Order: sequence, then C-alpha cells, then structure tokens
Amino acid sequence: MPYTYVHFHFHFVNEKGKPKGFVPKGGKIDEDGIALDGNNIEFRDIAAIKAHQNRIAFEFYPYTTLHPDLTAHIILPTSAIIIDIENEMGNDVRQLALQYFTTFQGFQRKHELEQQGKVADYRAEQCPTCHAVLDLSYYQDTHYIYCQHCETIFDKLKQPIPNSEGYMICPETGFYDRVQTYTEFSCYALPKERSFGVKKHECGDTHIEALLNKIFWKNALYLVALPSMLSMRSKATENRSPLYAELAKANKLAMAGKLQAALDLYMLMNIRMEKHPALWLNQGLAFMHAGENEKAVQLFKRALSYCSNYQPVLEVLRKYGQLEIVIGYS
Repeated sequence: MPYTYVHFHFHFVNEKGKPKGFVPKGGKIDEDGIALDGNNIEFRDIAAIKAHQNRIAFEFYPYTTLHPDLTAHIILPTSAIIIDIENEMGNDVRQLALQYFTTFQGFQRKHELEQQGKVADYRAEQCPTCHAVLDLSYYQDTHYIYCQHCETIFDKLKQPIPNSEGYMICPETGFYDRVQTYTEFSCYALPKERSFGVKKHECGDTHIEALLNKIFWKNALYLVALPSMLSMRSKATENRSPLYAELAKANKLAMAGKLQAALDLYMLMNIRMEKHPALWLNQGLAFMHAGENEKAVQLFKRALSYCSNYQPVLEVLRKYGQLEIVIGYS
C-alpha cells in the first residue's frame, strides 16, 4: 500500500448531485475504517464502494446504524453517501478505501470458507493498478484477471494488457472502447431545434463520433461552436493505440448491424491479442446487434475462457438470462 492512512477534505453531495455547503469537512481513512466529519464508518457496514473522478459513493447494508450526522447525508431512496474530494486527493482516497475494504472482504470470504471446510477454494489477487484485493473464489483459473474497480485487465504476472490505458466499457454503447471526457459547446438555432450551452460527455470514441455526425453541421452553420466540434473530432480520432487501430470503426459497423465487415476488423485485432476478453465481448455484441444471439453467447463464453471474472460479459449474460449456461462461473 502506498499509504497506511490518508487525511483529506471533502463535501457531502446532495440528491441533485451538488456539493453541500462552502466549508469542506475533514476525513480520514485507515485500517480501522473511514471517518467523515469525525464520525466513523466500519468496513463491515459497507456493501460497496464506487468511485468516479473525485467522487466516492459508500453504499451501506440495509439496517446499518450510522451516526445521525451521517444518516442525514444518505441519498434517498438509496442507502449511499456520496462525497466530493478536494485538492486532487480523489485517487489516493479511492485507492486506500478500496484496498482496506477489499482486504476486509477477503478476510470475510476466507473465514466463511473455513467455516464450511472449503478454505482451499479461496483464491485472490491484488490489482496492480488500484491495489484492490480481488476475490477469485469460484472463478476458473484463466490467463487474465479483471479488476471491476478500475477496469484493468492483467495477467498472472500482474502485467496489464499493453497500451490499454483509457480503454474500458463505454457507458453509452456497452462496447469496449477508448473512453475519454469531451466538452461539447453547442450554438445553433434552427426552425425546429435550438441549442446553446456546454455539455460534458464521458464516453467512447465510437459514441462521440456518432454524436458529432449528428450535430457537426448544425454548429458549423453558426461558426461559433465550430472550434469545439473540430477539437472533439480530433480528440476522438488521434493518438489511438496501434493495438486498437481498427476498434472504433469495428464498433461502429457492429452497432450498425454490418456484421461481417465488423468481424473482419475485429479479427485483425485478434491476431495481435488473441486472448483479449473485451475483443470477444465486442464480437459477441456485434452478433447480438445482428440478431444472432446463439452465436453471441458462444463468443461470450470464449471471452470468459480467457478471463473468467470479466464482469462486463457476466453482466450481459445476466441481463439476457443466459448466465446459467456458463457452468462454473458466478
């Protein structure tokens, strides 16, 4: 661990996603738990920790008893408290919180298996990127391991897939893609449509290119927002990893239902990275977009044969009620 404890300043976040108050609160994380504004939270009371940029959400088990000062900040109807970290400390706070939390979860799982006489089934690895402890009990031993906390895919030597930084599941399309933050400035007024303002997008190159195709000419008519459009297009198309040179185009073809053209491009990447589970996920999604679900499931199973805990595939199988076909995975 890079730290054994960390002090930080934060604001609670309200139901509208806005930080509360002007004066920051004090926080601390150490092996005993998480202290927010002087009120301690034990790791055993936390069901999940989720983070995005400088914000961290602590989701609690039902009927957890917290200090009244903390209960007042729970965002209903959830059972979570969200905090906004100050002074670029978000990454350090997130990493240490996840390290202690997942370590605690690992001890719990090992104890449960000991009680059942199955301690030999316990298996865990530590993510080389965010240092979270990943419970791999009941998952098959495969070439790659996936960290659901930072989306790193790494091998048994703790080496992430090369040149994959920034590549993850796009929240808009569900495809594996290079995900970036884009700032869109729109300024146009048409007879039936108008837009003026700034929007933030965090999505894959494929999605932003499709968005630009819809709005580029509208903004180009008024020129004011044209530099923003050009900047977004440049960001979406430049500096891609050579390993994924065909990825955005393949994803675009897949989502358009042009199956064979997409598969031809995915195959080029498979030659470079045959065991990359996300590429097989994308090909499975391509078959789904073409209405060939049975073939899609076979590719999802192939992805799991290379990375048995690859959650994006497991989530797709759960969504479509197909998880039971993959014997040995949970």
